[in-house]
Amino acid sequence: MPAFPSVTALLVALLPALVAPSAGATPPVLFAAHELRDAQGTPVQPRALNDAGTVVGRNNARQLQRAGDAVVAPRGGPLQVFAPLGENTSTALAIDRQGRTAGEGHDPATDRLRAWVRDGAGQVVDLFADEPLARASANGINSAGTVVGWQSADDPSPWQPYAWNAGQVTWLGSLGGTYGVAQAINDLGTIVGWSYDAQSTPKAFVWTAAAGMKELPGLTGADPLGANKALAISFNGVAAGSCADERGRTLACWWPGGTAFRLGGLPGGDGTGHAAAINGSGLAVGEAADRHGQARAVLFRLGRVINLNLVTQGLPPGTVLTEAVAVNEANEIAVQGYDEHGYRYFLLTPL
Repeated sequence: MPAFPSVTALLVALLPALVAPSAGATPPVLFAAHELRDAQGTPVQPRALNDAGTVVGRNNARQLQRAGDAVVAPRGGPLQVFAPLGENTSTALAIDRQGRTAGEGHDPATDRLRAWVRDGAGQVVDLFADEPLARASANGINSAGTVVGWQSADDPSPWQPYAWNAGQVTWLGSLGGTYGVAQAINDLGTIVGWSYDAQSTPKAFVWTAAAGMKELPGLTGADPLGANKALAISFNGVAAGSCADERGRTLACWWPGGTAFRLGGLPGGDGTGHAAAINGSGLAVGEAADRHGQARAVLFRLGRVINLNLVTQGLPPGTVLTEAVAVNEANEIAVQGYDEHGYRYFLLTPL
């Protein structure tokens, strides 16, 4: 692992926010907001973030009634906008430490969603070029160049989770159902995602080359028919995502040691939410419902949930952050939100 500042400083700053605040108390400011836009001022919607601070996603041109393109936004470098397979709508969904990206895009020639990977030199590979009727997405990539996602041979075939490396495809299997998605992979080659079980209920899984696909357990006492999804995995193997509770509600959860635990909810909220990403220090990010039932971007740590709207400086007036989508080992966080004019997207950096 590359060297990064210790998480200790951030945790010390977090302590006042992790303790139940007294009436009228002002939470500490922990992050500075940097808005993500392309050279034309179009909002750049983040989907992933690597340890160098490079954000990938798409320029949200649909907001301007134009087709969007995939983007790579290096910290301090020029923004790269590209259509990987010549399609008119594409999104970069993952990036590794070397700057290789993976994602999905619409191929106008076949009217299919295609999965692609792009190396640091800009060379693009269609992962299933030999199957022109296939639909596919690439959701994750690790430093070995292994890409994971889902593929469907043709309409209306089920989605099958896969791992791809240098043209070789490994089908990951299922938990007894017909649909599945590989969401993320770490540098150890551990893959997480979700698969339908025999009752067509989504269940979280972990996959390794040695053991194959194994179901991750749900929360203790949870509705057995409730959906569980592993959406992210840290470099040291801790999965995070969403779990059903005893009432079937969707809660943010994680699986340290392979056991499911709740990550918590915002004060006054109904406890619902999900974790979208997690780093090696155990900082998870995602969304949670506030006391009004509105989604808010949050940081999960030490059994507490922090509303990022309350601890971030530099947000334009009227901006509301609704979801944190990525976090790296430097504790930088990619978030999305909105104001009265439309969508707004930011990279939050620790102060």
